[in-house]
Amino acid sequence: MEKLFINSKGQIVLNDVRKPHIETQGSLVKTEYALISSGTELMMIKGKKFENLPLVKRIIKSKNYRNEILKRIKNKSFKGIFQLYKAYSKRNIHKNFSSLSINFTPLGYSCSGIIQQTNLENYKLNERVACAGANHAEIIYSPKNLTCKIPDNVSLEEGSFTTLGAIALHGIHRADIKPGEYVGIIGTGLIGLIAIQLAKVSGAIVLGFDLINKRLNLAKK
Repeated sequence: MEKLFINSKGQIVLNDVRKPHIETQGSLVKTEYALISSGTELMMIKGKKFENLPLVKRIIKSKNYRNEILKRIKNKSFKGIFQLYKAYSKRNIHKNFSSLSINFTPLGYSCSGIIQQTNLENYKLNERVACAGANHAEIIYSPKNLTCKIPDNVSLEEGSFTTLGAIALHGIHRADIKPGEYVGIIGTGLIGLIAIQLAKVSGAIVLGFDLINKRLNLAKK
């Protein structure tokens, strides 16, 4: 089966891997929809590309990297500078190995699909489920506590948003929003948009903040 990875150069690749097996309590699920979490996944891709840069280019390209070096020099933390260099050098250690676990990083953490095999009493074959923490792959292993049934009135496409919806909902619960309160959502990306809708359903008056006008226009719609 095929699974999506980022290689050591920050490129997205499809690799043939072995089909997963049921590890403890859980299910094997054939993926129907795998949600792309653009913020998280782009950050991972950019991070891999940055790790592949020569040290001088890292310093030129990243203000945060420069500031970290200057901070450690200012604090006379030569041990800290050495640790940064050691982390940079580590990328070359495994360059002659082709193991997926060494050179490739899997992507994805929210999907929906159909159960192919399970050892859970409350689930059955061909049942529609939403899964959290699973990577982009044709077939995934989903543990019991990261799997939930999709109601009949919810499509598989909508079900693939479950993990991100849970993240947004957790934030709304922690904020303890009351009807009629003003609520500020900082960032109108994917999770921000879901949080806005959940806050509105809770009866709040919502203010959305973002530096990107395109995202704000989508939030208005």
